Amino acid sequence: MNQTGRLRAARGPVAPDSVGCPRILYLMHIDWDFIWQRPHELAKQLAKEYQVQVVFAYGRHRGVMRHNDRSGLVLRPFFQLPLRQQSRLLADINGLLLRFVFRVMIWSSHPDIIWLTSPEQVEYIPSGYQGKVVYDCMDDALAFPQPAAFVGRMRRDETTLVARSDLVLTSSAYLGAKLSERYGTPARTRLIRNGCSRSNRPVTNETSRGADRLWHLGYIGTLANVDVEAITELVKSVPDVCLDLVGPGTGWAGATDCPRLQLLGTLEHQGLWKFASTCCCLIAPFPRTTLTQGVDPVKLYEYVSWGKPIVALKYPEIERFSDFVEFYESPQDLVRVVSRMRSEGFVRKYSEEQRRTFLSENTWDVRGRQVRQELRDLLRGMDS
Repeated sequence: MNQTGRLRAARGPVAPDSVGCPRILYLMHIDWDFIWQRPHELAKQLAKEYQVQVVFAYGRHRGVMRHNDRSGLVLRPFFQLPLRQQSRLLADINGLLLRFVFRVMIWSSHPDIIWLTSPEQVEYIPSGYQGKVVYDCMDDALAFPQPAAFVGRMRRDETTLVARSDLVLTSSAYLGAKLSERYGTPARTRLIRNGCSRSNRPVTNETSRGADRLWHLGYIGTLANVDVEAITELVKSVPDVCLDLVGPGTGWAGATDCPRLQLLGTLEHQGLWKFASTCCCLIAPFPRTTLTQGVDPVKLYEYVSWGKPIVALKYPEIERFSDFVEFYESPQDLVRVVSRMRSEGFVRKYSEEQRRTFLSENTWDVRGRQVRQELRDLLRGMDS
């Protein structure tokens, strides 16, 4: 009997339709109903070939949540103690409780693979777990603003997770290099970039002012990740430009009373293209931070898929978007770039042929095939 057979025999009877279909326990560090991003897409892609149970951190800010697509998945929330990042005692209690919760989950679901999206999650995995562990690294976990003590705890957890993982996926080359710099090159590390939906509909490439005679620039994403200085300088310096911001406002540090800086809240993911169609240009005004350096922005893939002119902060990881994006280096440079585009009527710099070629190579379907092949290779040893 092969290893997989021995594991399943020890677990007891298996439902007939699940025989031969590996199980994945997929841990998400964000709420399933938070803005749609990489963990959601990869979970849906994995469900095409595996039984996927998604266990997600329940978010308490329900006002920014939306009811995201659940088809093909089993979803279950888990709860974390508030203020655990500020208190070592609360962090220890949180870890103790969740180790028990996940021990029960693993015992009941018998996963062949545990998929983790944050170093903090590694302490929830029982030391006796014999299956495979995959770490999908989509951000530099140590670069988030957080108390020094919690950063130290996160570094400890990341050290353990990289050593424990059978496969490490990174969303950017920067993150792969950063992990290698900290821990040596982890065995079996693969670069799997972000992507866009094949179903994204292009919007018209014609641009014009809105009914209010303003040029509307649009941003989609979490508002905590916006360079407030840059966008404030922009709306102050270009009088007929309006910036419409779509996304959860938690962590927003800018003004809320500027008439040409509009916070529109969250929208359903499926309808974002409708918002994009109202914009003459889409913008990615990231702050220049250590955290930003590791980001492969999903929004840039989506912006290209919608076929709109694009402006973004320039940093090494996204310079490969240079055929599609107008880059800027500073708040003053952003004003200069947008002013030039405004004088030209916001004409995009890429052709329709370039857009279609980009989409053929960068959809989530393409990324899903890459990831599923990596998991096949990973599990092959269990069936030999």
